[in-house]
Amino acid sequence: MTNRYLGVARALRATITVATILSALPVAAGTITVNGSGDIVAVDGVCTLREAIINANANAATNPDCAAGTGADTIAFNIPGATLPRVINITSALPTITDRLTIDGSTQPGATANVLDPGDNAVIGVELNGSGAGAAAGLVVNVSFVPTNPITTQVVINGLSIRSFGGPAIRLLSTDNFVEGCFIGVNGGNGGTTGEPAIVIDDPGTGVGAGGANFIGTGGAGTRNIISGNPNGGIGMTAHGSASFSVEIRGNYRDFHSELRGRRCERLGG
Repeated sequence: MTNRYLGVARALRATITVATILSALPVAAGTITVNGSGDIVAVDGVCTLREAIINANANAATNPDCAAGTGADTIAFNIPGATLPRVINITSALPTITDRLTIDGSTQPGATANVLDPGDNAVIGVELNGSGAGAAAGLVVNVSFVPTNPITTQVVINGLSIRSFGGPAIRLLSTDNFVEGCFIGVNGGNGGTTGEPAIVIDDPGTGVGAGGANFIGTGGAGTRNIISGNPNGGIGMTAHGSASFSVEIRGNYRDFHSELRGRRCERLGG
């Protein structure tokens, strides 16, 4: 396996193109509202993010404090407090996301999406702080499905700040996922313990989602991610299988070394 590094000394926009047509984002089967900033699983009348992911994966009310998962769910937020963002201190690895899901930080009251171009005036409503989670990654996605054209969106991660995880902020182990309107790092870098970039896109090879695509920003002002301050780079793509996959990185603000690892990925553009 060989490594290739592209040094980037300033905030920029870059695109890895894909020859596919996007479908609309998934219509949520149900909404699971997180109303607590804790990170526990307990029957205590409070729905935590950890409990919400468990229910969404199971398509059931495994944790009775949260609504049942029913399919392509949305995790929304209504965490009480006086200031934004509301901070969720993650204490160990969150459950891997294994079913279609939207995690939407912009649903937290007071949060707003960016409308500037150039610039960014987003108000982030929810922050995941991984400083107490050891070497864990922030959000890990591994949804088993057969890719379609046009794309059927699997997982959307929107409007979150994700910082200070020992592993990547986001690890995508399958395809047809979107990361939009997030702050990755910014106030605390990710990947410092494991030596990985902040977002790791792992080629599924012949496994789940082979032949599909992942999207980091989609070009609109509201989907712009800010990826900054991560000690081992912003985005890493690992290619170790025989099947092709595609990645599009568009309209983000970044200051990082873009790391491409492995034998194969689609076409890198600028």
